[in-house]
Amino acid sequence: MIFRTTIASLAVLLAHALLVHAALAQDDPRLAECQRAADPTPRQLQLCEAISADGAADATIRDRAERRAQELRVGLNETDALLAGAERRLSRDANDARALDEKATALLWRGRPGDKEQALAAVELGLRILPRDASLLATRVFAFNTMGRLNEGVAAATAALVIAPRDPDILRARSFAHLRLGNRAAAMADIEAALAIAPEHIGVLRTKAQIAFLTENWSEAIRLSDKVIARLPGSARNFMLRGMARAAQGDWRGAVVDFDAAVERDPDEAEFHYRRGQALWRLERKGDALKAFDRALALEPDHFWSRNDRAAIRLDERDFAGAAADIAHALRLNPKESRSRLTEGRLAMEMEGDRDLPRALALFDALLKDDPGFAPAYVHRGITLMRLKRHEEAVPAFAEAIRLEPARGRNYAGRGEALLNAGKPNDALPDLDKAIELGHRTADVFFLRGLIHQRAGRHALSKADYDAAVQIEPTHHVTLNNRAILAVDLGDFGQGERDAREAVRLAPKEIAPRVTLARIVRDRDKDLPRALRMFDEALVVEPANAVGNFQRGVTLLRMRRASDALTALNKALEKDSQNRLFLATRGEAYYLLERRADAMADFNRAITFGLEAPTTFFFRGLLHFLNKDYSMADADLDRSLALEPKQAATQALKALLVSRSGTPFQGMLVADRALEIDPNNLMALNVKMRALEKLMRTAEAAEIDRRARTIDPAAHASTRRMVQDFLR
Repeated sequence: MIFRTTIASLAVLLAHALLVHAALAQDDPRLAECQRAADPTPRQLQLCEAISADGAADATIRDRAERRAQELRVGLNETDALLAGAERRLSRDANDARALDEKATALLWRGRPGDKEQALAAVELGLRILPRDASLLATRVFAFNTMGRLNEGVAAATAALVIAPRDPDILRARSFAHLRLGNRAAAMADIEAALAIAPEHIGVLRTKAQIAFLTENWSEAIRLSDKVIARLPGSARNFMLRGMARAAQGDWRGAVVDFDAAVERDPDEAEFHYRRGQALWRLERKGDALKAFDRALALEPDHFWSRNDRAAIRLDERDFAGAAADIAHALRLNPKESRSRLTEGRLAMEMEGDRDLPRALALFDALLKDDPGFAPAYVHRGITLMRLKRHEEAVPAFAEAIRLEPARGRNYAGRGEALLNAGKPNDALPDLDKAIELGHRTADVFFLRGLIHQRAGRHALSKADYDAAVQIEPTHHVTLNNRAILAVDLGDFGQGERDAREAVRLAPKEIAPRVTLARIVRDRDKDLPRALRMFDEALVVEPANAVGNFQRGVTLLRMRRASDALTALNKALEKDSQNRLFLATRGEAYYLLERRADAMADFNRAITFGLEAPTTFFFRGLLHFLNKDYSMADADLDRSLALEPKQAATQALKALLVSRSGTPFQGMLVADRALEIDPNNLMALNVKMRALEKLMRTAEAAEIDRRARTIDPAAHASTRRMVQDFLR
């Protein structure tokens, strides 16, 4: 009975062995299911491992099933299980070459500190046992590649291909080494050869995706990664690769999804947390980014890029102590890395304010000496020079950044700001336009462009830019204040007050919006004493503020306190000596104080600096008139009226000059234009009255005389004598 059972069992085993051998020779459905392009399942893994164990009669089939089993372990996120299984087998037989190969594969996929060296040692031991084993030879090349020993990887792969010339794993390993060495043609030839042998080989597809990524073919890298993830959705590194490709395309939200998936599958890999943090940072989720960098550094305290980027975020968040500690650590790890040295320079620029700017500039200069092609260093050099008020020197720094990175909007924005600060708004405007065109749509760049339009009197364009800036950054208090000033200048005091009050709420220690509110009280409410008190209160915060002192001076001028106004305007000009509006207003103060030479000097400087203000030309024309330089007076009055025809005082003085150089009738016509604007202008009334007298229209002249007396008898008498003397 026992004999019959044994015979039957042997028959079954023999039949099974024959079936397996036949099945393997013909790639039966079991092998197809093991290899199929679908989500990895435990059943697939069991089939692949069974074929690997049964396949001694056909080494090629066995190797294919064995490698697929290893991939499935990785795809099911079971690298630790793969390693544990290999270690158990090695504890029973230290010379189990298959177990050594699995151990090396698991270590390379896991990638913890020291794993690469252990993997190579396991491979070398396995090759001493099976020196011509294709799987071990391929794993050896992968180990060299992973360790960065690329030339050794190429040499090992070339030698292995003599033994196994059609092995796709060896071809893809050599392809990757070629690529990292910069030999793209050889890399592509190897990967295409591997695909010709095994079109659906998961490892080959993954390497081709890596090649696409490294050659900046982002869409192809994503397409191939999609196929790889469909086959190995449990592999964290496949999501990592796709996330990096999405990030390179600027799809930071998609990148975060992939990096989240990578972290979920392998929460102990510092690099995954770092990449996730980087993507979160680009989405302005700085708090979440810091947590990701913290986690990466908890896993790997010397993870250089996590240190570097956490330092940059801490710097942005004004955590100078934390930033300093991180950047010092990063520089100990890699003292030559340009991005870390850039952050060191930024830290010097920000940490001690203006006091440390020379040191920051020296750090940027040293960095550029070592790495002259590093565009961000030129940008920050330009920013530092601007903060040092060396705006002309900043312009070529930004120009060099543009030369190195012509498609980056930030570089144009920097040069535009430097040109504006250097007093070249017309040159700055095209750079700011280009920055916006290239996607650098920040509140700051719209504010700067709006400022240029505002100063040039292009009010609609200025408002549109200020509106865009506030929409991007509703708390941009500088823009809100400038929009308030624009509204006040256009007579929209309601909008001006709303914007100025919001700016005060957002920046209670800033003087500018307080000055704007005081202007509203002065210009809308005509409450000069209250406005003066408000200017005084604002200047307590910043006594030397140029705009505050200027507006205070304007208020004092309107109160006819010319001497006090002059003091305030001098303070404004101490801070901004070439401000043409400040100069013109001080000229008015000098005029009221009868310091005509000083007034003329200020008006001339203001006009030389490009001021096109009708009031300034009127006052200079008036000074020319008083100096009896009538042709110069006439020219200035014409320029004033060309800028703003509806000026009664200017038209009246022009009427007086026309009456002297032309006919009484011509003078009367100009006087009528002045009286259309201001029916009570005494100069125009007297010019017209004098013309009527010369035209023998005495009744009309007498009527105008009676009318002028009712306005201001003393002023009328004085003006009449002056007109008569001038036209005698």
